[in-house]
Amino acid sequence: MYPKSINYWLRKIRIRGAWLLLIVAVLLARQELYWPGLVLAFSGLMVRLWASGHIDKDGSLANSGPYAYTRNPLYLGSLIMALGFCWALSSYVLFALVAILFSLIYYPTMIEEEKKLFKKFGKEFKLYQKSVPRLFPNRLIPIKRSIKKFSWSQVRQNHEWRAILVFLLLCFTFDLAEDVIHPFIDQKASFPALVKDYAQLAGDRHLDKKSVKGKE
Repeated sequence: MYPKSINYWLRKIRIRGAWLLLIVAVLLARQELYWPGLVLAFSGLMVRLWASGHIDKDGSLANSGPYAYTRNPLYLGSLIMALGFCWALSSYVLFALVAILFSLIYYPTMIEEEKKLFKKFGKEFKLYQKSVPRLFPNRLIPIKRSIKKFSWSQVRQNHEWRAILVFLLLCFTFDLAEDVIHPFIDQKASFPALVKDYAQLAGDRHLDKKSVKGKE
């Protein structure tokens, strides 16, 4: 198990990494969002909602719904959302940042959480771990189906409304960046250049007047 200090910094870096991705994404949002990417991002949101309706974080081991296909459907949904927005923005830079953040932060986090689950559920989790992959599903039909049903009350209890809010805010922010933020930045950036050009033009005119007076 990672020391507590490392767990703390993993969480901190994960949050700050998400903000870094958002800032970079806003800076890159200079064109209309590519709608297939938004569809993919929305699919990731649906995966998260599906998972939230099946997991009781303080109760029994989750193995129903998407947990019958992957041990970490919430992280898989987040990854799909992030890749969807990368595609929507058509940004290879953002793709690279997502890959780095996920590999260095989310992957160690999944391993740490699995150790905690093994400590809590023991043999039950070990059997589950052997039959279900860590992240990417490897079969269309799960080995074992649970009788537990999806629950909207569980979604609310897990505060998954925040993922919906994040998705809507990202769509709004990227659209705002394209229509308002970047035109404003470009206008501000061009102002010093306009001042410099005007000063140069005024200086040229002043020299022209001097040369005319010299000829007289």
